[in-house]
Amino acid sequence: MVSFEGAQAFDEIAKRWALHDGRIHSIVVSRAEGAEVAVEIDCRPRHESAVGQLRLRFEGVVRFDFAWSEENDFYVVSGYKAVVRPSGFYLSLDPYDDRDTAVDARDGSVVEARRVQADFMMKASS
Repeated sequence: MVSFEGAQAFDEIAKRWALHDGRIHSIVVSRAEGAEVAVEIDCRPRHESAVGQLRLRFEGVVRFDFAWSEENDFYVVSGYKAVVRPSGFYLSLDPYDDRDTAVDARDGSVVEARRVQADFMMKASS
């Protein structure tokens, strides 16, 4: 497992093609010590990625806004938006426009937090 924090975590997600076209397997929201909220997202990247599993952990969450219904597949990530902000980190798994790097009120499936960590479990080499 390889781990990165902060802005480097978002950079590595893009470099390793670890989220785009992936499938979210679980989203866990919990209250940590000191009443901070944490969100952990477990993703299986697209088949072509060298990453077998991506685990994102957001701590100091200030906003968590996800919606889902059984009429849809469970979180196929066709596009995403990851933005480093002065106050922390912003991730949308359903951006209004994933080519736009600005935060947009129309973005969906959003988590904003003070800290982020990305853990990459690589596929075994053949």
